[in-house]
Amino acid sequence: PHVARTSRVRPRGAVQGERRSARTWTAPRQPRRRHVRGFRGRGRRLWRRRMWRRLATRAHAAAGRSRIRLPLRPHRAFASNMSHDIEEAHRAACAAGAGCYEDPATGFMVMTRDTLLKRKRCCGNGCRHCPYGHMNVRTPLGRQNEIDVPVLLPFSGLPPTALRGREAYVLFHSGGKDSYLALLALQERLRREGRDANAHIVLLTTFAQHNGVVGHQQVPFRDVVMEQARWLRTDLLAAPLSGDATYEAQVEAALRVLSDAHGLDVKYLVFGDLHVREIRDWRERVLRFAPPLDKLEMDFPVWLADYADLSERLAQADGDVFVCALGDNIPQEARDLVHVGVPYDAAFQAQLGASFPEVDLFGENGEFHSVVVFENMDADAVLDKIRQVANAGPKEAEDEEDEEDEEDEE
Repeated sequence: PHVARTSRVRPRGAVQGERRSARTWTAPRQPRRRHVRGFRGRGRRLWRRRMWRRLATRAHAAAGRSRIRLPLRPHRAFASNMSHDIEEAHRAACAAGAGCYEDPATGFMVMTRDTLLKRKRCCGNGCRHCPYGHMNVRTPLGRQNEIDVPVLLPFSGLPPTALRGREAYVLFHSGGKDSYLALLALQERLRREGRDANAHIVLLTTFAQHNGVVGHQQVPFRDVVMEQARWLRTDLLAAPLSGDATYEAQVEAALRVLSDAHGLDVKYLVFGDLHVREIRDWRERVLRFAPPLDKLEMDFPVWLADYADLSERLAQADGDVFVCALGDNIPQEARDLVHVGVPYDAAFQAQLGASFPEVDLFGENGEFHSVVVFENMDADAVLDKIRQVANAGPKEAEDEEDEEDEEDEE
């Protein structure tokens, strides 16, 4: 029964031309490997489901609780907004310095935000209290955590140990063309001077904590700035702003994350200012911090640069530039030409300079603001979200005023 059907072969020792009866070489048939059910395809998923429910049932039985019906994918159960009991349990665990707490509904142990901050990156598993905004989660969870503390989003791909001791160039990035040009100029200068090996560029973006919108540019931080940093493969320091502290105090807290948690030697603050002296003087006067950040140097790579050179460099670089917001200094008659969504290119600059010579071609006097869209971003979707932010701005302000009035009446 264990004989395999084979072809006739010449026996050993036979010579060509001899007439001998060739023997048939047979080999025993290998026993068929049985497929273990539950380890491939649908069977594997069912096996995981049974095992997960079995372990959960044992844990509940050991704790004296009755068996509950558990879902196939536990993270789907946590996709909704967190209840008040969960928030209180998490707050108490963080205050006590505990690494995790027991979920009030299921009894599972959940890691706190402080524990996840020690990892220095998003693991991609959709943790409930992920402080990195679920930046590496590919499967939609039904929710995305908001970033409410200063945190470094590691888009460069470097391991945390590779950052220690390197000189940090912190570039204030708003998502527009000026900060992008400053980044390009800084990278070119570091390569030319041979200092790029020990230098580490970090983008710093401040945004409103309550809605996640970058000021002035009026662009959503998650959908625009995070995708820009992903395309540029540059680490992004997220600094949410609230009304509990001053601007410079919250920026200082974000910078201390780089030095204390990641071991970076923060030495330079880089800005994309072009020629407005009042803004530069304000930065140099206000952004003064306590040791060890008291010796920071300020760098302005594109200060007083020629507009023609900047426009040429912007045209040769990756990405497309669009107008994303209008300022108060734009003339009313120029709003037909300068509006949200218009491409900022050579044709736009030529038409703007010929029609309205009093308007700065780069909008440095507060006439308009821009946003850079790279290949990994859908320009139409980005502009639609920017328009939604612009349209929702007045309504949100009215709602906040109504809430304040109601509180005053109470």
